[in-house]
Amino acid sequence: MRTKAIALFAACMLCGVSNAQYVPDSVAIPLVSDVFVLGGFQVERDYAMGLLQWRSLLPTSELLKNDLSGYTRGRGLFRDLAKAGLFSAHATLRLGGSAREKRSGAYLRAGFSYQAHSGSSMSLSRYDRVPYDTLTSSQTGNITLVDSVFSSRYDISHSYQQLMLDASVIFLKEFPRRWALYGGAGAAVGAAFGGVGRVEYHEDRYVSQSYGSGSYSGGFGIDPYQEEEIRTKDDLVIVLYTPLGVSYRLGRRNAFWRALNLCYEMRPSLSLGGVPEVQPGPRTAWGHLFGLRVDLAR
Repeated sequence: MRTKAIALFAACMLCGVSNAQYVPDSVAIPLVSDVFVLGGFQVERDYAMGLLQWRSLLPTSELLKNDLSGYTRGRGLFRDLAKAGLFSAHATLRLGGSAREKRSGAYLRAGFSYQAHSGSSMSLSRYDRVPYDTLTSSQTGNITLVDSVFSSRYDISHSYQQLMLDASVIFLKEFPRRWALYGGAGAAVGAAFGGVGRVEYHEDRYVSQSYGSGSYSGGFGIDPYQEEEIRTKDDLVIVLYTPLGVSYRLGRRNAFWRALNLCYEMRPSLSLGGVPEVQPGPRTAWGHLFGLRVDLAR
């Protein structure tokens, strides 16, 4: 009897130890596996690149009704490009398959995105010089010719905002240590709102040395200034884009740092809408976003 009891007790102990040491073949991943919080900027093709387009965008502007035939447009390396600030937040849900230990696979990423467009602008300037006076040095007798200069400049700009519902399918590849890569395709739809156009007029009169004559620094005159602010219409916006990203896990042992991943995402896109007055057609853009990927499955 005593021998049977000892044998039964030993069997129970072995069963308990084996259960305590059991490691499952797969680790369940929660329904929401990751959260992406990203911010950055994008450079896009300008939607108002000429005076005719600006007059269509701001039809009630009195300043743009002036004769601007003698004005020249400012030059610059990025003259025909506009810029926008970006922010997006997404939750990621795994697609297909059973619970698994490895994270690599297809995911649905859904959330919202916000864009603040503030870079569409144009500057027009004009300079007129007429002979003004002749200055003679009392010490050297050198003669300096002085011109009267009239300068004027129009600074034109437009800004608006976008708020969109955003979804994409991404394919994520997680490597054994800290790195992960992902790519896919996405779309967003929403509204463009808060559009404001501004036209500023600057005027200046001063005297300056004639070209190639002496070294006279002119005195500056008055600077008349006018400004207009014009509201533009809201519009529907559709964006198609390709998310291409890389993330780096901050820790491997501590649970808190293991969940945090520094993330960079490159986002080429094609957008429709946003500026109904101009109707520029499809516009290409190139976005760069930085932020965090929070891994809820680790």
